[in-house]
Amino acid sequence: MRYLILFPVLSIILMACQAQYTPDTIKKGQIFSNKDNSANYSQVTNTEQLESIKKFRAALDEQDYEAITELITVLDSSEKNHDQVFRIFSDLLLSQKMLDLAVSTQKKIEKHNKDDYQSIAHTCAQLFNHQCAAEALFDYIHSSESEQLSLTSTMTNRLWNHLLASTEATFNLRPDSDRELIPFAKAFVESDSIEKKRELWLEWKNSNSGHWFALKPPLALQLVENFRKPNIAVILPLSGDFQAAGKAVRDGIITSSFGESERLRGALNFYDSEAQSMSSILKTITQGDATHVIGPLLKENCRVFTQISNKFSKPILLLNYLSEDIEKSKYQYSLGLSIEHEIDSLLEEINHQALNNILIVSNASSWAVRSNNLFEDQWLKTVTNAKFENPRDITESISNAVGVESSNSRKESVEKIIRKPLEFLPRTRKDIDAIVAFVSPSESESLEPILKFHFLEDTPLFASSQSELHNYKFSELKVRSLEFPFIGQRNTSNAFLKSQFELRTRFDQELFALGMDAYKLLQLIEIFRESPGLPVSGQTGLVQLGEKQNFFRKLKLIENES
Repeated sequence: MRYLILFPVLSIILMACQAQYTPDTIKKGQIFSNKDNSANYSQVTNTEQLESIKKFRAALDEQDYEAITELITVLDSSEKNHDQVFRIFSDLLLSQKMLDLAVSTQKKIEKHNKDDYQSIAHTCAQLFNHQCAAEALFDYIHSSESEQLSLTSTMTNRLWNHLLASTEATFNLRPDSDRELIPFAKAFVESDSIEKKRELWLEWKNSNSGHWFALKPPLALQLVENFRKPNIAVILPLSGDFQAAGKAVRDGIITSSFGESERLRGALNFYDSEAQSMSSILKTITQGDATHVIGPLLKENCRVFTQISNKFSKPILLLNYLSEDIEKSKYQYSLGLSIEHEIDSLLEEINHQALNNILIVSNASSWAVRSNNLFEDQWLKTVTNAKFENPRDITESISNAVGVESSNSRKESVEKIIRKPLEFLPRTRKDIDAIVAFVSPSESESLEPILKFHFLEDTPLFASSQSELHNYKFSELKVRSLEFPFIGQRNTSNAFLKSQFELRTRFDQELFALGMDAYKLLQLIEIFRESPGLPVSGQTGLVQLGEKQNFFRKLKLIENES
């Protein structure tokens, strides 16, 4: 609530835009080919195998998984027409969208050809198994008599994008030429500026000058090599009611720019969105030498600027999300601080666990109400709510949610019937699998004794970054909370920045971090066009480009030490 008190109007404007945004998956068309999996194989002549294929088709029609796997196992031991039969099997599986089984069947082929490797890569890509897709593309390249003949710009782009998306994976044993490329992709992702990425690429290219990847690099790396520092126009509210927010973003942008060397550091020119109209600012930018634009920040300004700049052919990074009915041009991107990013990050973790009934403990602040609604909309199982408006009511709200009040009522009823007092301990529900907290930092501190009172101390507790549970040590609670990197990290540099720029509120710190990430992403914006799966470790989270040119953030769940 304190943020609404400090910035009442601004909070409403910024949050109104958040409601319109839903993170999307990576632009699949730029990573995956649209390969037609149907192939025209010669007829199988073995009568027994023909009969097995008929049985296989019948098992597919009936969705009999056990019969399907049994037929695959039986025919895998047959040498005659082995590969031909398994190619037919994989195509039949693909036609039924049984992708996992199709991949395992494709891998049973003993003498793979180039089409086999292409098919495996495409199927793995559909499963978002980027390591599998990358290994299949490596095999495709090596299957040619000359690796250079296998290389096209499309091929190297696909391979590079899968490598960028699989830097956490452990690859199977690969030839030396592949092993040189895999750690390079990982180091490229971990490099936190365009300058470091460029230096890394040039060093690798010079050290591996004869490597097929160095001779025909993907377009993304060519753009990195030929990078020229931009002239950046920045549109922010620097006066009026919203100047505090605008200045926090501005300071973050400037701070981030000084992380680049002067040779690659973009020139910054600021425009006050509260002192001029959007059309006036666009006219000035168009007549100048700006190569990139950051902003505007406020939702209404974003809407207007997007519509009047749709013919502007320079990259624009809006600092808010638009409603779905507004289409952006291919040069317009969006980045923001949507609460939906946090809910998606929480659900991604919770969905991996065998949980059914979630107890949500939430206060009445706008962000907590919205978080609760978003979570309930996406959680398809049972939700029990413990909502409160005043911190002193937390205990009562949890008691009601877990059935303590009902247990007390039953006790009173029995006492009336038998006309004597009972020795009694209220019973708490046993079906609560996990707890999700949308509470303030001050309320977080009281959670442990309240949950222990209700015998819930062994129940896993998840929390949003706003609850700041990572700042507390609990003796018994099993806590996993999301971390907003700039706020949660207690390193010296962040502490210095918070003090230097007087970032006293969480809202100030979030906006400062937004500015830092906006500059970093804008420097990489052309690279994202070719490698949309490139993850960037930012101050607001792990940032990636989704569909509709929206950047989305993933926040990391960290486990509190007892």
